[in-house]
Amino acid sequence: MIYRNNHLRQHREQLREVAQKLKPPARLLAMHWALDEKPKATIHRICSDRVLERGTNHQSLHGDATAKAHEDVIWQFINNAEELVEGEVDDTIEMDVGEELEDSLARAIDGVCRALKLERPSPERVGEALSAMRGYKPQSTDGKKAKHAPVRYFGLLPEFDLSRTLDA
Repeated sequence: MIYRNNHLRQHREQLREVAQKLKPPARLLAMHWALDEKPKATIHRICSDRVLERGTNHQSLHGDATAKAHEDVIWQFINNAEELVEGEVDDTIEMDVGEELEDSLARAIDGVCRALKLERPSPERVGEALSAMRGYKPQSTDGKKAKHAPVRYFGLLPEFDLSRTLDA
């Protein structure tokens, strides 16, 4: 199964089904941006500004100051999103749509390290990650800048004993 956003309950249910079929079953960790803590217009403005700033540095959602088609996509996402409810995931990292990138990354790192009982990466490694994120440009398989190909992606954060699994 391929997921774009997990803003719909049915997508999260499908993820849960897949996670439970894995041996051992995977746990689901959600980075949750609560959309009811700020006015919808504020969330829309923040997201629209970020898409415009990013330009074409995304696989499919590109900012366009004149056509503003991205704004319709963002409104659709905001209006159709179904709030995460208790029990849908195993652990949650509460995020804030208004935070700057550095603060969001720090919050995500802290949450992942807490949930998986991992050591926090050094400031140098975090800086390298920020630099890579800022320098990201979508690439096609031949190394040229990607065209408007449909994107399919998902994120998994498996939680299992890698050494024991590989040894077996």
